[in-house]
Amino acid sequence: ETIVGLAATFFNIPMVAVSLLERTEQIFVAQHGMVSTISRRADTLCDIVIEGGSPQIISDARADPRVYNRKMVTDAPFVRFYAGYPIRTAGGHIVGSFWMIDSKVRTFSPEEDAAFRQFGAIVEGMIQARARDIALKQSESERATNAQQLLRANSALAQAGRIAKLGRWEIDIKTMDVTWSDEVYQIHEIDLIESKSVLRAINYYADHDQTRVNAAVSDAIVYGTPFDFAADLISAKGNVRHVRAAGERDASGAGGSRIIGIIQDITDIVEARSVLSGAALQADDYSAADHESRQLQS
Repeated sequence: ETIVGLAATFFNIPMVAVSLLERTEQIFVAQHGMVSTISRRADTLCDIVIEGGSPQIISDARADPRVYNRKMVTDAPFVRFYAGYPIRTAGGHIVGSFWMIDSKVRTFSPEEDAAFRQFGAIVEGMIQARARDIALKQSESERATNAQQLLRANSALAQAGRIAKLGRWEIDIKTMDVTWSDEVYQIHEIDLIESKSVLRAINYYADHDQTRVNAAVSDAIVYGTPFDFAADLISAKGNVRHVRAAGERDASGAGGSRIIGIIQDITDIVEARSVLSGAALQADDYSAADHESRQLQS
């Protein structure tokens, strides 16, 4: 749920989901912007990802002969744009997809296309890691082999995280110790060996955001309330980072004894949007001035 929520924000797209495909049905594992938990496979667009075996991007579904008559295109939510990434098992079998849809025609820039594939790789890595974790519990005799596979999956996940500037973190509710992935250390610009606590981690946030961040983390610890926020962070070197953080209580642990989450450095995105916004305002000012000049001349 956290990953699809971040993807929705990153791509500014209303609907994002992770689903598994069975013979006649599509089952949602996680979703953002939708209320269904299951749908008919024949009504969806994800078949083209399964059949193609590679990421598929459709700018206008009405113009694509593979899907123009699908129910999701002809009826609500009236899909126009679709992007789907195949999710494979460790054995290479495609079992589902990470996908996003919009009711508007749109395209991906090369940077967005690369980011979409990285998000897909992260989702695939998480599902594979979870499947291997279950297998480890079911069969002790396979523990050594699966541990190596899990290590490789975690390595690939870490690589994808570096590209997307996305890190994972964990809070032990009993000890209040904090565990960070390497990418979180990079975002904070501190050494990997430096110890951390919840209070110290929160202190990296800018003064104007600390109260809000502290309240969100406290509610997650005390009440199990998930959170998702954007805030400003001041690194150990004094650099301002715009970040998006999300977390929730891990229900799989005994008594929900930990909070797990992710943090993404969105500084480049925020700054790029600011530049575009400034350019748009300048264009508006120029247009208004030109219009006024024409009126005076007339």
